[in-house]
Amino acid sequence: VDLASERRPGINPSPDPVMIARLVWRREAIAVLERHGDAKGWRSASADKLHRRLAEVLPLDVLRAEVRRCLKERADEWSRKIRPYALDVAADAEAQLAKCRGCA
Repeated sequence: VDLASERRPGINPSPDPVMIARLVWRREAIAVLERHGDAKGWRSASADKLHRRLAEVLPLDVLRAEVRRCLKERADEWSRKIRPYALDVAADAEAQLAKCRGCA
């Protein structure tokens, strides 16, 4: 695979706040609204409505920071879930290998 640059990277001159807000999951959107004191009456709303609400009530720089925070926390959460599983699999494989060596 050969990749070529088509243009230089840069900041989006006209970001869409709703599209930025859609990067967070529904529960994360509710948590962001709670942090900013605007969750009342929105906890049962659909994800689409929550994303639109985030875009409406938060300034763009705050919205970007909140989305970044959610994505980082999500990545940390996934890595905590994956690591113990990977260690369990490795330990199980080692035990199976040791058992096999005893049979030979």
